[in-house]
Amino acid sequence: MSTNKIIVRSVSELGRWRAGRRFTRAGETLDVASLSKEDLDAIKRDPLLRVIDVPESDGERAAREAAEQAAAEQAAAEKAAAEQAAAEQAAAEQAAAEKAAAEQAAAEKAAAEKAAAEQAAAEKAAAEQAAAEKAAAEKAAAEQAAAEQAAAEKAAAEQAAAEKAAAEKAAAEQAAADKAATKGSNKKAGK
Repeated sequence: MSTNKIIVRSVSELGRWRAGRRFTRAGETLDVASLSKEDLDAIKRDPLLRVIDVPESDGERAAREAAEQAAAEQAAAEKAAAEQAAAEQAAAEQAAAEKAAAEQAAAEKAAAEKAAAEQAAAEKAAAEQAAAEKAAAEKAAAEQAAAEQAAAEKAAAEQAAAEKAAAEKAAAEQAAADKAATKGSNKKAGK
């Protein structure tokens, strides 16, 4: 049978102080649970004190066991609640981490797609610019060649016209000279 109470009596008529209490020969009943381990050891080791264990009654034992059982059940319930809360916290943290990772991956994918689209647009714009510059250069070259061809043809036509006019003028002058010479020779002959 376990005890949770003791009776402490002083051997001396004068009484005895121990663990912050005064004990007399009449004795004092103490609840063991109300004493620290050090105070209980000091009382039990003191040679001027007599310690008597008080046996528990069936009702006291039943009450103590019920209290111990209730305390154990309370501790188990608190432990289970703490474990449940920790599991829920861990699950929430895991879900938050997975959500953050998914959002990060989506943001990185969107950024990569945007960069690729911008790169493609830049390449398209550069190709269009190069094509436009090539077409402008080809047009300018064609216009330059046409202008040079037209100038050459005009110069050739002017040259040909000048040569023809000079030839016609020379021929006309020659004909006039011949005519004048013939006329002069006819005048001489008529004299």
